[in-house]
Amino acid sequence: WMQLLRNDANPKHPMSNFGTGNIETLKENPEKLGFHVRKRLLEFHQKYYSANLMCLVVLGKKSLDELSELVRAKFGPVVNHDVQVPSGPEIG
Repeated sequence: WMQLLRNDANPKHPMSNFGTGNIETLKENPEKLGFHVRKRLLEFHQKYYSANLMCLVVLGKKSLDELSELVRAKFGPVVNHDVQVPSGPEIG
């Protein structure tokens, strides 16, 4: 819920900023241990941001055809990497 508010906030307002962690917990401390949070997040996204792992619910006042067209335009480009949901040690 909070992330939805952040997404809709004015980009110039602090509410639109990332709200969990800080420079110390997300960069400085992990880098001391040889762990690069941004790099790992990008790797995770590249591997698991896959159409076969997603579900979408759409609700709107437009016709089904119009909603379908909007969904195809927004989500059609999401690639299906045919990956499985990670579990156990894979999670990290």
